[in-house]
Amino acid sequence: MNDQGRITSARELRDLLRARYPVVYVVSSEEERVEEELARFVEERRNKSKGQADLEARKLIAWTINEGLMELHWTLGDEGDVRWGEPKKIPETDDPEKALGHIRRAEFQAVYVLRDFHPYLSNPKVARMVRDLHGFLREQHTNVVLLSPVYKAPQEIEKDLALVRYDLPNRADIEHCLDSFLGKHGIDSAARAIEGDAHFRSRVVDACLGLTLTEVDKVLAKSVIRNYDLHEEQDFDIDTILQDKRHIIQKSGILEFFETQEGMGDIGGLEVLKEWLTKRERAFYPEARNFGLPTPKGILLIGIPGCGKSLTAKAVGAFYKMPLLRLDVGKVMGSLVGSSEENMRKAIATAEAVAPAILWLDELEKGFSGTASSGQSDAG
Repeated sequence: MNDQGRITSARELRDLLRARYPVVYVVSSEEERVEEELARFVEERRNKSKGQADLEARKLIAWTINEGLMELHWTLGDEGDVRWGEPKKIPETDDPEKALGHIRRAEFQAVYVLRDFHPYLSNPKVARMVRDLHGFLREQHTNVVLLSPVYKAPQEIEKDLALVRYDLPNRADIEHCLDSFLGKHGIDSAARAIEGDAHFRSRVVDACLGLTLTEVDKVLAKSVIRNYDLHEEQDFDIDTILQDKRHIIQKSGILEFFETQEGMGDIGGLEVLKEWLTKRERAFYPEARNFGLPTPKGILLIGIPGCGKSLTAKAVGAFYKMPLLRLDVGKVMGSLVGSSEENMRKAIATAEAVAPAILWLDELEKGFSGTASSGQSDAG
């Protein structure tokens, strides 16, 4: 669990495997990160099962359409880092049906990771083979993990699957990645900046939230290179990191990423609001988080057109140096039943992925119109 007591997706995955859930569907684009967690899980089970014949032979085996089944080998570092060795290929298992048949005939306990297996589940024979495996795997102490960046499963096997939507890296994961990046590349000036300024380190970590660990590693390198080209200093450029996050927002099609230069001085009047915002700026600092101060949740601005509501939203994003995401409620409302709810879930999930951020809900009143069901509106 994390510090809020929420069960993480990694813990959920481990609990499902230990409880002998035969088939677990993991939705994640981070194959290596999920498989590293599975390798640590298998290693722990091996150590705990020494002397127990039924668990001694636990293995981790991966499958791809190109390579077939491969027995993975690894060693663990002092901090739990996984160092992969050369996999051992199992011949004639590249076909999905042959791979499932091999799993059915295996006489050892293992965790099988089937990468990008979802397109083959639409084949009725493959779907039936997955269902037939269900009881056998539970008795064999064997698990199958379907690992894919998208969730696509036919209705007839949904009840046989346990679903885990794998979380994006949290602050601790990104801080570990940041330290590994500095150690791997030996960038002394960036290391000194990070170690000497806790607030700057926190801003770099916040800017990376919402990215995968692979994306974090690449964008850190990009930000150092760009900062060196501009200032001849090997340091992290936060604006470069935020620009990469912008691409995530653009893919959603519902949220807009605003880059703004407006400041508090561009707003006429509203002195009480400016004072309120200025006082709460430090509430986002790590010192406030460690002290236990609550993070400000939001403000509601009501007024006639032209009184500065949109300008204030832009100024807050620039003042707090956070991504400014604009959600036009009019774009959320769809004509098909259920489309409004799906659009809202998609928008919230995208905003959570790039948090901390300023979410600007524009034209909020449009969300309350047409709430009565009819044949002409979704009313979601």
